[in-house]
Amino acid sequence: MIPKNFDVLGENKEKSEKPTLIYQDDNTDLWYHKDDEFHRPKALVQLKMYIKELDPVMGLMWQEIIEQYLKEYTYLAETASLAFELTVGRASVDLKW
Repeated sequence: MIPKNFDVLGENKEKSEKPTLIYQDDNTDLWYHKDDEFHRPKALVQLKMYIKELDPVMGLMWQEIIEQYLKEYTYLAETASLAFELTVGRASVDLKW
């Protein structure tokens, strides 16, 4: 579902003081932290996919393929002052946007 209302909510000192854990299960933590300083909607998404065994060469090749595939979207995000990062480690693939 795509949101239709991007209005910034009014100040709320209780919610802007520290992050609040609003959902948690075995694989997911969802936190909420209101920004009353800059008054801009913002999200930080971090995804870590664990892989049992990932060959370092195959991991780098996989990273290059994904970065090439997402190049057009990454460019559009950068022009809007947004960022995307993909990192392949020994046992995980990390995505941040």
